[in-house]
Amino acid sequence: MWEVEGALIVQAISKIVKSTLTKFYPEMNHPIFRWQWVKSAAATYGDPDQIWHTSIQVNVSAIGADQVQAIKGKGKAHIDRNDMPYALSLILFLSHAPENFYHGRFVSYGVKAACECAPYGSLLLMSKLPHGCTGYGYYDPELPQQMRYNYPPGLIIPVVPKEYGFGRIVAVSYGRNTCYKSNINIPNPDLLTDAALPVLGSYRAMYEYRIRYQMTKRDKDDTTTAEEWSEKFSWMENGRKETPKMEIATIALEENPVYEKMMTAMKEMFLDAGCGMMMPGDGPKPKTGRRGGLLGEVKIRCHRINVNKKQCAIPLYVRRWGNTFCKRHQG
Repeated sequence: MWEVEGALIVQAISKIVKSTLTKFYPEMNHPIFRWQWVKSAAATYGDPDQIWHTSIQVNVSAIGADQVQAIKGKGKAHIDRNDMPYALSLILFLSHAPENFYHGRFVSYGVKAACECAPYGSLLLMSKLPHGCTGYGYYDPELPQQMRYNYPPGLIIPVVPKEYGFGRIVAVSYGRNTCYKSNINIPNPDLLTDAALPVLGSYRAMYEYRIRYQMTKRDKDDTTTAEEWSEKFSWMENGRKETPKMEIATIALEENPVYEKMMTAMKEMFLDAGCGMMMPGDGPKPKTGRRGGLLGEVKIRCHRINVNKKQCAIPLYVRRWGNTFCKRHQG
């Protein structure tokens, strides 16, 4: 049952992501993003034309929970280290609370802007800019209604069944670094099986992920044509034979050095506009030795050579004669 319901939920959110991004951030329609989606074998979900987001994260906490204890209720400025810099995140506010509860504000400190976290609202976020939620809680009973948050006139709000309990719920759809670079990182093996259907959301999304992933792993001397690749990853659905879109195999077989330079420049631009890959002061903390002294550490790159013949780019801090591989490549 969950497989069917899960796929429907994933498809619904992916449609919201696609329509919101393309309407309010039309630059995401540029062909370079489809090129990157193919070349990096991004494990995107849901609608086959949703080529930006790979992951959905649902944050849940109790109404009135302390910010320190509540999941993701940090109440302080932070950035999302694991997000792709240029793929704007979409946040959906889905909380259910009593009428006298204020849902707080979402603040983007980098652009000095804030918005209400009222249920059924949403926002697009550049996650490399410092941001956070703050200010939620119960209204003072004496606070007049006109000073409380009120929905815009004429807005129709869904009625939540009474049997559903109260809770703070925020769904975040975003592009995760590791999932957006399946050509370099080792994906969950289940993504390449039919078990991925509830996650990827549709047969087309599932098979188009498979062809993109396998084409990034092809031998450099491979002579298989785009038509042959598409035929190889065909499937039957509702009694009809379906094949991946031909442009996927075509893009995968072509080199585009101009787009490569543009994508590198775009990533650096977004990082420069924000805080880079981490907030100031959030760097690794020095560890204390057995006798209380600080251990001498140096920053190096992981020594693992990837399948593309390049050294792993993940940095790590090590001691002299210590481990020289990142967590992913240890062992």
